[in-house]
Amino acid sequence: MYDRNDSYRYLQIEGRITLSVQADSFFKRTVVPMHVLFFHLILSNARRALWRNIHRLPTSLVKRWQMRELRPLLRQSYRHVRLYKKLLDERNVRPEEVRSHADMRKLPVTSKKLFRQSSPGEYINGSFPRWSYEWTETSGSTGEPFKFPLNRSFYFFKKYYCGTPTCSWYNDRKRLFDAGFYGRRFLLWRGWSSRELANNFKFADIRTVSRPRGKHFLHIPVSDLRENPLLVVKKLREFQPDVLSGRATTMVELHRIIKKAGSQEGLRVPFITSVGEMLTETQRRYLENGFNCEVYEQYGVEELGDVAVECRYHRGMHIYEESNIVEIVDENNDPLPPGSRGLVVVTNLCNYSVPFIRYDTGDNGEILPGRCPCGVSARRLKLYGRMGAYLELAGRHYQFPEFAAVVNNFNSIVLRSQIAKVSDTSIEFRFIPLRPVSSEETDEITSSFAKSLGIAPRVKIVEDLPFNESGKTQFLVDETSHR
Repeated sequence: MYDRNDSYRYLQIEGRITLSVQADSFFKRTVVPMHVLFFHLILSNARRALWRNIHRLPTSLVKRWQMRELRPLLRQSYRHVRLYKKLLDERNVRPEEVRSHADMRKLPVTSKKLFRQSSPGEYINGSFPRWSYEWTETSGSTGEPFKFPLNRSFYFFKKYYCGTPTCSWYNDRKRLFDAGFYGRRFLLWRGWSSRELANNFKFADIRTVSRPRGKHFLHIPVSDLRENPLLVVKKLREFQPDVLSGRATTMVELHRIIKKAGSQEGLRVPFITSVGEMLTETQRRYLENGFNCEVYEQYGVEELGDVAVECRYHRGMHIYEESNIVEIVDENNDPLPPGSRGLVVVTNLCNYSVPFIRYDTGDNGEILPGRCPCGVSARRLKLYGRMGAYLELAGRHYQFPEFAAVVNNFNSIVLRSQIAKVSDTSIEFRFIPLRPVSSEETDEITSSFAKSLGIAPRVKIVEDLPFNESGKTQFLVDETSHR
């Protein structure tokens, strides 16, 4: 059953100008007065300008923007998403009671597990027509893939970094959004104009999903890097991208392939963005020295899209405050102040098809205190690893951040690594060395694990570590479960 007001609200959400609205399962013609259309265009342009520059505004204005965006999302979720109505009723909370960021603690924290336990009919917004959905899914690298819909405008932003053809600003900004403004804003922060990015920059990525974006963009499947790596190098050399994007694992492997083949000459990559996987300082230095480039870390979640990216100072990742409300919470889901480590919880303000409100990302991090010297006022996020990943040894759970903290002590020698559970009581630490490693250094690694975690792993130096179809090497693996 479609409601006329909800359908008109949908058209506003999508940013489209149209002369029809949905009512009672069929379209009725509605004439829009010209003066209404004129002022709507003026307000739309002003809103778009504010959206694109909100990261430079004072924090108080940013919070007002976020609450303005959150209120209609909460109303829609409560009225048309059965799961959220149930969750809010259980807490005796109404959408109108959430008036500030402090009130957000009244809302429940959701998770992928919660959505999987519910049927699609419970978490999908029932007020939108089915043609307004675009379906996507998670990679399933940490479990079973989770399939869910996005409303179209957000889908195109998240999937292709561009607007839909029906957006009023699509044609005159097509190349800019194709070039990846939404995920490449660090280039604007460095001083390049939108026109320069649209006309002069080339972008390439090594990912699983094909993302055709025109002649100025090159997509390389991860499978090509695995099956025909020299062809990948040839394509990149011919294309000469200004920005190369991919997981840290695939970027490191690309340079190792180039180094072994002796074919570095002729390939120039000024910027690399590392996405979808934690970037270690060793990997950053390795890529910067190997490609003679600058490396930017970017944080994104498949369900939410891009969440944050570094600026030129590389002191944490600036949050995309116009699209997300990011909180750090404790074990009771209460917000923590800047400088405190906890669970990263994100509210996405764009997807009305399946609202992700206070969504548990499974990542451990903190909001860095203070302002960044770059001048961007958006808060900065620092990540420490996934909270859900662990290995059980002798009845005790060892979490991802615990292992990562030990490995980070050896950034000077460890390029890529993996920790494997090989029996019920023992693990093996495998790593690709950055340089030749002495026996004294391997003994020091063993001692560090024993001192910090009470377990002494078998240390094994390897020439290669496998990566999965999405281009990621699983840091923690349980090899006893396959026996």
